[in-house]
Amino acid sequence: MNQVSNQPANQTTCALLWADRIPGIGSRTLTRLVSAHGQEVFLRLYRASPDEIGDLLEQAGLPRDPYAGRILRGQQQDPEKALADLRNSGLTAVFYGDPAYPEKLGKIPDPPFALYVKGTLPDPDAPAVAVVGSRESTPHGRETARRFSLELAARGVQIISGMARGIDCVAGTAALDAGGRSFAVLGCGADVCYPRSSMELYQRLPACGGVLSEYPPGTAPAAGLFPRRNRIIAGLSDALLVVEAGRHSGTMITAGAALEQGKDVYAIPGRPEDEASVGCNDLIRQGAGLVTDPAELVEALYGAGDASDALWCLADLRRERARILGRERAEEKTGRARSAFMQEELFADHAKALPPDRTLWSFVLLALTGTPKTQEELLPQVAARAGRNVSRTELARTLSRLVRQGLVREQFGRYRSMLQGEAKEQD
Repeated sequence: MNQVSNQPANQTTCALLWADRIPGIGSRTLTRLVSAHGQEVFLRLYRASPDEIGDLLEQAGLPRDPYAGRILRGQQQDPEKALADLRNSGLTAVFYGDPAYPEKLGKIPDPPFALYVKGTLPDPDAPAVAVVGSRESTPHGRETARRFSLELAARGVQIISGMARGIDCVAGTAALDAGGRSFAVLGCGADVCYPRSSMELYQRLPACGGVLSEYPPGTAPAAGLFPRRNRIIAGLSDALLVVEAGRHSGTMITAGAALEQGKDVYAIPGRPEDEASVGCNDLIRQGAGLVTDPAELVEALYGAGDASDALWCLADLRRERARILGRERAEEKTGRARSAFMQEELFADHAKALPPDRTLWSFVLLALTGTPKTQEELLPQVAARAGRNVSRTELARTLSRLVRQGLVREQFGRYRSMLQGEAKEQD
C-alpha cells in the first residue's frame, strides 16, 4: 500500500511547500525543474540571486521571463508558514520525485507537482477504476453506479471518483459499503469538504482510502479548479467507467483525459432519448467499451479466471455485508420519509398556502398500490382521484419529489410505492 507518512520538518520539505505556493508558477514548471535538477532545486531557488534563478530556469528549458520575477517575489514568503499550515490541516503531502509519488500519475502528460492527502494513497499493486457520471443523475443511473461499484470493490478493485453529488458520491459510498477502498480527488483543498452534501462520504474515506488534492490546504472550491482535477482522477486509474453523462459535461472532460493518457474507457449504454445517456452513447460510438455487467470489467482487469478462490470468497462476503448495510439504510430512510410525510399531512389543513403539487402526494401513493406503473398509466388514475385534470409536468414533479424522499422508487420507467410491506430495497 502506498502509505504517506508525516514528513520531517527539514529544509527540503519546507522548500517544496514554498514552491507550490508561488503565484504564477504551475505544476508544469515545477515538475520540469524537478526533472532537471531534483527536488533540492527549490532550496537553491529560495536563496538564489536573480542571475542564479535565471540560470536554473534555462538549464531546465524554461524562459527567464516571466518565471524569474515570480520566483524572486516568492522569496518574500516564509516556507515555515507553509509547513505550519500543512500540519494544522491534518494532511500529509507527497511531491513529484518522491518515492511514494504514484507511478501512474508520473506517466501522464501533466502530472501534479504535489498531492495533499487525507488518509492514504491508492495501492499501486491493486487495480483501480474511476467511476464517474452526472451530478444530475437519474435513479436508474445511481442504482447502476452502486451495483458496479459494489461488485468491483468486492473483487478488490479500488474506486476513484470526484466525490461530486450524484454518480461520484454513490460510487464512492458503495465501495466502502462493500468493505473495499475508495479515493476522492477534489477541486479544492483536501481539508475542505465539497460539496457539503457528501460530508458522510468525506468523513468515511480516510479510514478506508483517502481524499486527495493537488491544491494546498484551505483552497476554496472554484469552477476553474475542477476540470484540472479530472486528469488526476483518470491518471490514478487503470480504467474509467462512465455511468451517465451529458454531451458537454465535466464527466466528458474526464473521459477525454483518460483517452489522452491511453487508459481504457467504458460506458453504460442508455436509451437514445435520455439526455443523461447522450455522453455515454457518444463515447461508445467513438470506440469506448460497452459494458452492462460488472463481471465484464472484472474480467478486463484481472483476465478470465485469474482471480483467486480466496478473492472470490471474500467478494461474496463483502457483497452480502453491503446488501445488509444497504437494506438497513434504506429502511431507516423510508421510516424517516414516512414520518415526515405523515407529519406534513397532519398539519396540511392549517397551511395557508400549499405548493401546487402537494395535494397530489396522497393520490399518487394510492394509485401506486399494487404493481409498479409508468407515468402514462398513473396519469388518468391520479386525475380521477384528484377530481381534476393533472398535467404531465405536475405528475413528474410530484414523482420526482417522492423519489427523493424515499417514498417511491423508479426503475426502468416504472414507479412503485416504498410504503408497501412487500417493497424492500434491493441492491
